[in-house]
Amino acid sequence: MIITKTPLRVSLLGGGTDLPAYATQHGGACLSMAIDKYIHVIVKPRFDDKIFVSYSQTELVNEVDDIKHDLIRECLKFTRITSGIEIITVGDIPGNGSGLGSSGAVTVGVLHALYAYQGELVTKPQLAGRATEIEAMRLLRPIGLQDQTASTYGGFNLYEFWYNGNIAINQVGPKNIIDKLMLFYTGQARISSPILQKQKERIPQNIDNLHKIKELALEGFSDPSNIGVLLNDYWKLKKKISPNASNSHIHKMYTLAMGAGATGAKICGAGGGGYFLVWAEPDKQTAVRDALKDYNELIFGLDSKGTRVVYNA
Repeated sequence: MIITKTPLRVSLLGGGTDLPAYATQHGGACLSMAIDKYIHVIVKPRFDDKIFVSYSQTELVNEVDDIKHDLIRECLKFTRITSGIEIITVGDIPGNGSGLGSSGAVTVGVLHALYAYQGELVTKPQLAGRATEIEAMRLLRPIGLQDQTASTYGGFNLYEFWYNGNIAINQVGPKNIIDKLMLFYTGQARISSPILQKQKERIPQNIDNLHKIKELALEGFSDPSNIGVLLNDYWKLKKKISPNASNSHIHKMYTLAMGAGATGAKICGAGGGGYFLVWAEPDKQTAVRDALKDYNELIFGLDSKGTRVVYNA
């Protein structure tokens, strides 16, 4: 039996510049934090040749191609495992539409577990690259590059995505920045692919705004104490690039948070729903919490390790 533990992530600044259509032409930059909320993956052999998969649903199939969960199916095909296996995924939060990079974490976690199951050691660059290949090239999802990277490496980092495909990882400090961040669930899940697809198609029209978004990530890395202010600048640009990122519900949350003394706020991920991120100084957090009392708060901390095997028998 193999068990892996893979963190979700909070993307602060630079989201959108990690889309390959932008990053391969101009270089992208994202300020992203892995958090102590996880996707756990259990892999074990079966007593027969069938394949059992359990997530929010359960599947028992004879052939890999019959698996409905596309990420798990493609991870099995990628590692050439064809039969006699059970795969179970368990998340600390609901997986669909959270804005916390859950699909990337699932792909990294499943792939990591399958390699460990086969006794194969893979490096972090290999794991992040192969997980991205599964989503972007095999499944043709309009994803960026930061999610799989953040879940693989962990920590609070500036990720720079270069034209040639290389990735530079720069640690951010001081870590007490996390004490100023708060997460609230909007109560609305969403599917990110349609939003990201439109954003990808509109890159030529939004190139100047994307350049500005990249600069915000670089500024946040240079002066982390200013991230709260930069979040507001990012959110204004994000809404210009992707009008579907916000709605009246999210706007209400933003207005309540800022009215209670927050320094900055934005929706996580592609937008449209999921988790809402707030930057508030400690002396303002009680007021912010009261203002957003109708929304469930997710208390979280920093994950510094990234994906790892926690049990191997």
